Amino acid sequence: MTEQNTPDIEKRPNKRSRVKLAVVGFLSFLVLLLVLVAAGIYFLPRIVESGAKEFVAEKFNRELTIQKLDIDLLNLTAKLDGVVLTDPGSKDPFASFDHLFVELSPETFSERAPVVKEVRLVNPKIHIVRYGKKQYNINDLVAYATQPKEDESKSNFSINNIQIDNGTIRVDDLQRKKTLLIDELNIDIPVIANMPSQVEIFTALAISAKVNNDRIELVGKSRTKPAYDKKSGKISVKLDKLDLPTYLGYLPFDPGFKLKSGKFSADLDIIFPRKKEEKRRILVRGDVTLNSVSLAESNGAAVLKFSELKVDIDKSDILSGKIGIGRIGLKNPEVFLDRNNNGQWNVELLLNTGKKTDTGTQTAKNEKPAEKQSFAIDLGQLAVSGGQVFITDKTYKTPVNISARNIGLSVEKLSLDMDKHDVTASSVVSTGTRISFIHSMPELLDKFKGGDKSGVVQKAVDKAEEKSGFHFRIKQAALENWSLHLENRHPKEPIVTKVSQLDVKVNDLSDAMDKPLAVSASAKINDHGTYIVKGTINVSPMKADLDVDIKNVDIRFIQPYIDEYVNLSLRKADLSIKGKLLVGEGASGGLQGQFKGGAAIGSLAAVDQLSRRPVVSWKDLAFEGVTVDLNPLAVTIDKAVMNGVSARVILLADGRLNLQNILRSKAGGQKSLTENEEEPKPATAQNDVATVEPLTATQEKAKPEQDKPETATQKAVIQAPDSQGKPDFSLVIKKWIIRNGTVRFSDNFIKPRYTANIQNLRGAFLNLSNDPKTQSRIRLLGQVNGAPLDISGYINPLSDNLTLNIKAQVTGMELAQFSAYSGKYLGYGIEKGKLTYKATYKVQNGMLTAENSLILDQLTLGEKVESKETISSSIELALALLKDSDGVIDLNVPIAGSLNDPQFSLGSIVGKVILNTLKRIVTAPFAWLSSLNEKEKNLSGMVFEPGSANLSKEGEKRLERLSKGLVKRPKLKLEITGMYDDVADREGLGQSTLDRKIRSLKRKKTGAQSFEEITVSEKEYPELLKEVYKSEKFDKPKELVIFDKALPVPEMEKLLIRHYASTNDNLILLANRRAKAVKTWLVLKGKVPDERIYLLASKKGVAEKDKPAHRVDFNLRWKN
Repeated sequence: MTEQNTPDIEKRPNKRSRVKLAVVGFLSFLVLLLVLVAAGIYFLPRIVESGAKEFVAEKFNRELTIQKLDIDLLNLTAKLDGVVLTDPGSKDPFASFDHLFVELSPETFSERAPVVKEVRLVNPKIHIVRYGKKQYNINDLVAYATQPKEDESKSNFSINNIQIDNGTIRVDDLQRKKTLLIDELNIDIPVIANMPSQVEIFTALAISAKVNNDRIELVGKSRTKPAYDKKSGKISVKLDKLDLPTYLGYLPFDPGFKLKSGKFSADLDIIFPRKKEEKRRILVRGDVTLNSVSLAESNGAAVLKFSELKVDIDKSDILSGKIGIGRIGLKNPEVFLDRNNNGQWNVELLLNTGKKTDTGTQTAKNEKPAEKQSFAIDLGQLAVSGGQVFITDKTYKTPVNISARNIGLSVEKLSLDMDKHDVTASSVVSTGTRISFIHSMPELLDKFKGGDKSGVVQKAVDKAEEKSGFHFRIKQAALENWSLHLENRHPKEPIVTKVSQLDVKVNDLSDAMDKPLAVSASAKINDHGTYIVKGTINVSPMKADLDVDIKNVDIRFIQPYIDEYVNLSLRKADLSIKGKLLVGEGASGGLQGQFKGGAAIGSLAAVDQLSRRPVVSWKDLAFEGVTVDLNPLAVTIDKAVMNGVSARVILLADGRLNLQNILRSKAGGQKSLTENEEEPKPATAQNDVATVEPLTATQEKAKPEQDKPETATQKAVIQAPDSQGKPDFSLVIKKWIIRNGTVRFSDNFIKPRYTANIQNLRGAFLNLSNDPKTQSRIRLLGQVNGAPLDISGYINPLSDNLTLNIKAQVTGMELAQFSAYSGKYLGYGIEKGKLTYKATYKVQNGMLTAENSLILDQLTLGEKVESKETISSSIELALALLKDSDGVIDLNVPIAGSLNDPQFSLGSIVGKVILNTLKRIVTAPFAWLSSLNEKEKNLSGMVFEPGSANLSKEGEKRLERLSKGLVKRPKLKLEITGMYDDVADREGLGQSTLDRKIRSLKRKKTGAQSFEEITVSEKEYPELLKEVYKSEKFDKPKELVIFDKALPVPEMEKLLIRHYASTNDNLILLANRRAKAVKTWLVLKGKVPDERIYLLASKKGVAEKDKPAHRVDFNLRWKN
């Protein structure tokens, strides 16, 4: 056994050997430690310092100065004192610090990654200089740091307990001449790591500094648990009114705006809760505030101002995208939007920052897109108070100015969920906003007529039509107590519309367009007008069911829309509408619907645009039972009542009514409706209706025949087309009632002008329609200058193709008021008399036929008036011819003409025809008397047989007709003048002497008693003639006497007639006998009083057309 154990014992070291080995090991470790300490104290700092200086000098051309470097390899610490780094190629210091302490953790070796236990930096200073665009004194350092590395693998690290004491950063911008100074900089950072470590954390996050004397503080708290994944902490950030304009200059671009003022404050808690099983979270709560912000254009013009914007943040989880905001408050915001003459808005110029630069942050080609991040905001309240918006658009000749003041907005419980694409709000209410809109309406209309040339509107529409996928719901949206000031400065007197107490409410507003929205709106307009609208509205398909109640709304705002088309201006007009409106989108895309209710236009007053004188007005016009149907458009009104209407009607000097000039298209441009600016045109064959032949008292209405000669008026007729086409829409007014109307009529066609007042006008139209086949029944009553007026018949005034058949009558109008007329044209005033006027008018196919009957009773002329325009000095004769035995003048004036003839005027034609008739009566009175009997052509005289004074049967018939006219007109006197023909009457006298001698010779032979009973036959005549020839002594042909031959009968007659005529000088006696024969017949048989007939001295006659000299002439005189 002993031999077997001997080898093991030999191999086992003895105790002394082991001790020796331990001592040697310890001594070796001690030597190594001494070597390391010596290296750390003497060699390593010098190596590091030398290498660092060489690297900096070679790589950056900078100088690095290190006052002291201590490295403690045993404790894994390093200390640096008095370090200075200069600018490139300069002695100026770029960065420096007084002291740096770094301590490594032993985990560095086990983790094979740097784990820093503590870093402490004392009095660091950095000086950054900007020389120009993209030129800094740190460009070389940035370029080196951003160079791509050969090994892009991820390196783990953990730096803990970082402390920076009393740091200073100075930035000098030499280009902009600005300086940024950050001093008193103290930073404590618990950890910066991408790996866990066992280092004990004894610092809490804290940052404080002064930035240009503005204090910044971030204070954090952290737990000191050893496990990295169980750490949690909180950072408190406090910023107190940082001056924002100071930092604006350090933007990497030149902004197109100026931040004139602005203070930024923050009081935030940033919390980092962390549990092992939870995802990482960052919670934020606190408030952020902007104060006294003023943003301006580069020229200094204001763009945005507000006194305070404060955001109260509830606990918000930044990483999960759940943002909770308790309240956003915006106080006194002011927004200034300005559009210059080139059409560019100031906000467009603000956003113009030049070309964008490549920041080098593009995503790598193989990098996967980031995972979609959830995002949701819950806002308790958004409150805007004292807001103002000012908009100026200088693209118009008269700049458009829009302002909104005292803007108040409150949004309650707003929720935005980006995952669900959902926005909801409990209420959105705007209160007390005042809107002002100053503009020139015609310029706005011209812009809209010109279309959207820039495409801005179309782009906005296209963008709005894009489906965003978002859904929104607002339980209640409202405008409360808004006011609007609308001012159109285009007219000389600006038109102002004021809307106050505007309230609008919409319930359950959402993107569900097919659901009805409950809507209500009310407002006060121009202090006395109101409107109330209630009902429901569908957006898609469009549908509205509304109850409308509008009262006394001033509608003068429509004037700019119609200014260029009319010659009158609205001075006042109040619109009222009440009823139900149903409207919706039809199957074909057009609007379909109906309005049922009533409407009224009250207190209307319209004036002449040029003279500003009244043209038309009424107290009220009410429409009852109104039904308006759309597509096709049809308007039906059960009853219209017009009360207190007053109109100014003027017959202008050109023969047109002023009301025909209301539309400029009809008037030929802008014209006055109350002043006659045009002088009457010279009379021509084409336009002077005074050339119309006067119509006789008994002439009957007749249609013009093709074979009759045309009068001047008939030549001017332009036939209207017989258009029977139906209008584009239907208009029916079942009953139109007029009450208490007044029309003031002036006739400027005759100078001095005549004015008549139609008062107490009342009546009705029944079944008014624009259907050309429909006739409306009319009945109007009133008074014309105190005389009763009655109008009745049928008319269709709403149709483009006017037709009518009416009768009008004025009874017993006093004529003394026409004294100015009679003085000018008749040469006498009117002392007394009454007028009764009856007329019948018919219009068919644009042609007017009229019967005008004027009855003047007891017309008595007054004093004589000197006038150059008197139609005749013998007007008394004309009136005497017109008056009957009862002192009544009855005159019928039928008229025919075309309403389409611009020269045709009924009033002027009637007046001129009457004047022409008086002229003709004066100049040809017997022609007028002749017209009383269609069988008599002329009663101005009577022809006798040559040499005779005996009345023929035809002559007696003529005297009978003359005597009747004289008996009916007792104011007329008749003058009779006998005349002879020096040739024909001489021969006639010779012939009558020869006849008498032949009959006397036969009487002697037969013994007859009566001379008239004697007749001579043809057989007896030659022998009796021969005896008379032989008994007369005168120079006879000698050759016949010598041969005692008988002459032929004609030759004997010729010689005897010449013998008797040459010796008879009693031609004057012949003329006297003729005149006396006429008077005797008129007195004895015609029953004309002898004192009314005068015989004038006879005279030699002069032959005229159709009037030989052997006659009697008549002349009429007026009997005083």
